[in-house]
Amino acid sequence: MTKAGAVKCARSFFANQYQPLRRSAMFLQTISNGLLIGSLYALVGMGMAIIFGTMRIINFAHGEFMMIGMYVTYSICSAFHVDPYVTIPASFLVTFALGYAAFKGLIAKIMLSSDMNQILMTAGISMVLTNLAQMKYTSDQLTLNLDYANKSVKFANIQLNIPYLISFIIAIVITILIFYFIMRTETGRAMRAISQNRTSSFLMGIHVEKVSSFVFAIGIALAGVAGTLLLPVYRVSPTVGGGFTLLAFVVVVLGGMGSIEGAALGGFIIGVVQALSAYYLGGSYGDLITYVVFLLILLLKPSGLLGRSRS
Repeated sequence: MTKAGAVKCARSFFANQYQPLRRSAMFLQTISNGLLIGSLYALVGMGMAIIFGTMRIINFAHGEFMMIGMYVTYSICSAFHVDPYVTIPASFLVTFALGYAAFKGLIAKIMLSSDMNQILMTAGISMVLTNLAQMKYTSDQLTLNLDYANKSVKFANIQLNIPYLISFIIAIVITILIFYFIMRTETGRAMRAISQNRTSSFLMGIHVEKVSSFVFAIGIALAGVAGTLLLPVYRVSPTVGGGFTLLAFVVVVLGGMGSIEGAALGGFIIGVVQALSAYYLGGSYGDLITYVVFLLILLLKPSGLLGRSRS
C-alpha cells in the first residue's frame, strides 16, 4: 500500500469511529434548539390556556395580540435604539390594557352566548387588529438588526444562539412566576375556583366578572410578552399572528385544554418535534409533523397529556 493509500484508509477509519459521536452531538444540538424555541411556544400557549381554563373561551385573536406585542417592541426599539428585552414591561402593559378593554367592551357581552358567537367575536377581533396593523405599518416584514443576532455561546459542545437563549431564560422565569401566582395567591385561587365551577364561585362570593377580566388581560399580556421575546428571532408583519394562533391552539390541546402546566409541556414538545422533523426530514416537514402529532393526540387522548376529561 502506498503512503497516500494508508493516509486515506486512516482517515476513513477515524471517520467511521467518530461518526456515531457526531450524530449524537447533532441530535443533542437539535434537541437544544427545539427546547429553546419550545419555551416561546409554551409562553404563547399558556396565555390561551389561562383564558380557556377560566372562561371556556377559545381566543382566535391570540396570535394577533402577540403581533401587537411585537410591534410595540419594534416601535420602541426603532425610536429609542434600546435593546428589545428592555421593552418587555411596555409590551406587557400595552397588551394587558388592550386585553382588559377587549374584555370589557366585547368579550363580556358574549360570555353567555353560544360557542359559535364567541368564536366569531374573537375571529372578528383578530381581523380588526390585523387591518389596523396593516394601516399603521403596511404589510412589509420588519425586523431588528441586533449585533448579537447571529452569535452563539458554547455549552457542553452545544451551540446556543444568544437571542434564543435570552428569550428561553426569560420565558422560563415568567412561566415560574405565573405558575406561582396561580397556585399561591388569592386571585390565583379564585381563577382556579372559577375554572372548576363558575356558578358556585359566584355563590361563594368571588367577583367572577372582575377576575375574568383580569384573567383575559393576563392571558393577552403573556401573548404580548411572547411577541417581544420572538421579535429578535422572527420578522413581524400584520399577518404573523395567524400561524401562532393555530400553534397556540395545538399546544393547548396537546397539553390539555385549560392546563397551565400542560401548555408549558406542550410548547416544549412541539418545539422539539419541529426541530427534529426539520433536521431529519427537511424544513418543510416541521409544520406537517406538528399537525400529525396534533391529530394523533385528538384521536388517542382528546383531553390532552395533562388534561382532565370534562362531562
